[in-house]
Amino acid sequence: MNIFKKRDQEKLREDTSQEENSDDSEIEEEETRFFSLLSSKIKEIAEFLSNNSSKEMNSSMGRTIRPLGEGRLKSCEIILLCIKLDNTPLNHEIKNQNIFKILMVNLMY
Repeated sequence: MNIFKKRDQEKLREDTSQEENSDDSEIEEEETRFFSLLSSKIKEIAEFLSNNSSKEMNSSMGRTIRPLGEGRLKSCEIILLCIKLDNTPLNHEIKNQNIFKILMVNLMY
């Protein structure tokens, strides 16, 4: 009787490990799809950030600036969250689209 219990336990362990492996591969596939979709949208975010048609305002430092506005600030938050995800292809796309240069030009205008 003890032999059967051991066999059942081993079979249960094998089934559990196979289920965990299949779950892990499904999660990896979903992550890959998510990150590829997100990195494809970085170009659109860059274009949105670079098209700042706001009116110029005087700043407290005596220079004129163009405010980003609520939508562009939310886009900046999305970029920040993308960086925090620390996904290499996503980070490369942010770099390739010159997001930081676009933001510096908008902020330093």
